Amino acid sequence: MRLRIASFFNAITVASIGFFSSPALIIAKTPTSNEKLSSLKTWSLIMIALIDFFIIGARILLRGLKINLRILKKLSILLTTVLGMLMYGVSSMMTQIFLLKQTQIDSIFAYQTWMTIIVGLLLGTLLFYTQLSLKEENTDRVTIPITYVFLVIASIFMLCKSEFLELNKEAMVWVRISSALTILLSFSLLFVSFNRAMITNICEELYIIAYIPICIYWCSQGVLQIIQQVKAAKQDNVHFLILCSWVLFWGIAPAIIQSVVCLGEISCNLFNLLFNFARRDGRRTQTERSVKKSAEIDAQGLKQISLEEAKEKACPICWEEFNCGDNIIARDSCCHCYHVNCLNQWILRDMRCPLCRGYIFHHEIGVSCNSTD
Repeated sequence: MRLRIASFFNAITVASIGFFSSPALIIAKTPTSNEKLSSLKTWSLIMIALIDFFIIGARILLRGLKINLRILKKLSILLTTVLGMLMYGVSSMMTQIFLLKQTQIDSIFAYQTWMTIIVGLLLGTLLFYTQLSLKEENTDRVTIPITYVFLVIASIFMLCKSEFLELNKEAMVWVRISSALTILLSFSLLFVSFNRAMITNICEELYIIAYIPICIYWCSQGVLQIIQQVKAAKQDNVHFLILCSWVLFWGIAPAIIQSVVCLGEISCNLFNLLFNFARRDGRRTQTERSVKKSAEIDAQGLKQISLEEAKEKACPICWEEFNCGDNIIARDSCCHCYHVNCLNQWILRDMRCPLCRGYIFHHEIGVSCNSTD
């Protein structure tokens, strides 16, 4: 069984490498007409090699198919390193795409850029859950999460790099607030790692209620700043602002992906509920039809009888003995006898004979009642 699982993981690794590496053959043969296109080509090949490196590295770490605290730490370090390089590579690729003319961009470069963005988001989400697993596994002592170190370094880089660029006042303010939001997220992760229930709950509530909406709004403001720098054709500024936007967006990407997954699960559950309800309703209708059909087949006529003709001496509904002058009614097939009034009350609850469970029609009781009157 373990050999089969290992073979399955090996097959997934080979398939992933083939899927992400296949565009490299086309990109390598694509002619470059200018410096920007040559830079885009180089970064595309570097990102493909980096993704393959991560797939192979993750497979080596998980070769024993056992996930423990030591493996989680190594995996988180690998994820953080690859994620940081992916952010820088994606920002470089997007910079060249924004500055190039649309006619000069080959579709394979746009495809590879989108694939790198998707992989970066997935790796960021995987790193988030890896850090969560590390916190749950390492409950005895407090450890500083690698994500916290990464965000602190990114924030310091954003502040220092902005001083060497010719950014306007609005862009400088945007970078400083983005750095402050990144630092805020890093400290919240540090507080969560303390394993204090109250602090963890407060941080999670603030993250969902306040931090995510603010970051979404601030990322939209960053897009406006990037557009202004693209119009001014300032490559270094565009690259830096895109990188800052990626760092800021990564802080909320796991929550966004988790929300999308939750919405998908809710939609699937709602669909299953509606499907099961419609199926149950169809079964109920079919059951009612079969019951009606059985009733039509099994229902027998009712007849008025005298006390001497009664099969039972007592009514099976009220359990009182029949007396002279009682209105007694009986079914033709089973010859079970009842008081007419008792059967009228019984039929309101159940259409079947209380003894043999044969079906009885309402109108036949009415006819019998009228005949007795």
